[in-house]
Amino acid sequence: MAQMNLPRKNKATPRRTQGNLFPVWPRSQSFMIIASWNCRGAGGRGFSRILKEIVNKHHIDVFCLVEPRISGNRADTVMRKLGFSHWIRIEASGFAGGIWCLWNDAKIKVQYLSSNTQILHCSIFDSNSQNSSLVSFVYGETTPLKRKGLWDSISSLAGVVNEPWILLGDFNAYLSPHNKTGGGNINWNSIHDFNNCINSCGLQEVPVVGDIFTWERGAIKERLDWTFCNSHWADANPTTKIFHLLRFKSDHRVTFLVDTVANPSHIKVKHFRYNAAWAMEESFSQLVAQSWENSTWQEGSKNFAISALA
Repeated sequence: MAQMNLPRKNKATPRRTQGNLFPVWPRSQSFMIIASWNCRGAGGRGFSRILKEIVNKHHIDVFCLVEPRISGNRADTVMRKLGFSHWIRIEASGFAGGIWCLWNDAKIKVQYLSSNTQILHCSIFDSNSQNSSLVSFVYGETTPLKRKGLWDSISSLAGVVNEPWILLGDFNAYLSPHNKTGGGNINWNSIHDFNNCINSCGLQEVPVVGDIFTWERGAIKERLDWTFCNSHWADANPTTKIFHLLRFKSDHRVTFLVDTVANPSHIKVKHFRYNAAWAMEESFSQLVAQSWENSTWQEGSKNFAISALA
């Protein structure tokens, strides 16, 4: 059962979505920004400060956190410190699972529709733009067998949704071998199941600006975090794009969805500047060596910028 911090009149019990919950309004130049992040634990020191900085810098309206690694009263305490007035929470089980959706009620209205351990399905209404959409936040299981439940859930929703719908989060899977560099063998069965779900449901990937990889550990990089939409969403929001931020205390990047016409500031190029104080760190020489090892100058420069700011 989802845990919710909502105004009393907005509380809801789980049910399947059936048809239009809100009228679908034309797009405007004020588009809500939705972010998703596998934070790998929300209970650590400084987490609330990091999250607030991300939210304030990128003007995020709705933030989904997965794998928070805390639940119950401790999760309540942390969520109250994150700067959002309302939230819906699918409880974590120890270090596994957990989906949090957070927002401020002054601008955004979120209605809970249904959930299980791998997906949280909501309707979101943006009072500024007068747009509404169905949004599914995802945290896929780490094993292909358990992920079959996620593919079944997405397929069931696709059969009843007839309005703009977007899905985003950590699917813990990739669509092709090109979504992975380094590491062990490719799991072709997992790739097949993922592709079969997306194609049979008529979903399409929201275009990514910049580096496609969202997870990194050592020399291994993978794209595990995705954003998909149906044709209704794509037709109503043709200029939306996905951006992957640098990593913050997690091996996953923050993913956020933004309309590049309504929010052009997000497509500005930000220049990397070297900080001379880094040379005083004991690990600096090792960081430089790792960044350019088996890489071109351009690749090494990019690796160094990412590692130095991580």
